Amino acid sequence: MKRPAASVLLLAGGIVVLIGLPLQWSTAIVGDLTLASRRGLDYAGYDVGTTVALGILLVVAAFAVAAGQRWGHLLAVAVAVMAALWAALVFFAAANPIDGSSSGVTVSVGAGVYVTAAGALLGLIGAVLGLRGRSVAVVTSGVPSSV
Repeated sequence: MKRPAASVLLLAGGIVVLIGLPLQWSTAIVGDLTLASRRGLDYAGYDVGTTVALGILLVVAAFAVAAGQRWGHLLAVAVAVMAALWAALVFFAAANPIDGSSSGVTVSVGAGVYVTAAGALLGLIGAVLGLRGRSVAVVTSGVPSSV
């Protein structure tokens, strides 16, 4: 295990992304009346699936990086970047729902969005740490040139 911090951060990031799913993502309020309060699990279809897939892929990348697999670092970077972009999309979608355009409706972002974003950030830091200090070996093949 060459980079234990990278794999630990990737693992923690994946778990934290998954922990954010059952927490509150948004609450719509009119005056003193709460119209709707939604958790990550309450959103239809692809929101739940994408969040779960990214969390699981961060965990898989953590184990691949810990095992020293070369493809693990590529997977870690790709998934961590996707998770960070997904967290940004979730934040802006939760803060600005399409059906919340009625006057007097206030939408607040819940803790679940921040937890999901924190997990994505942990994964991104872990992916970058996993890449830091990697060296490339020069491999010669064929006949050496006299030029």
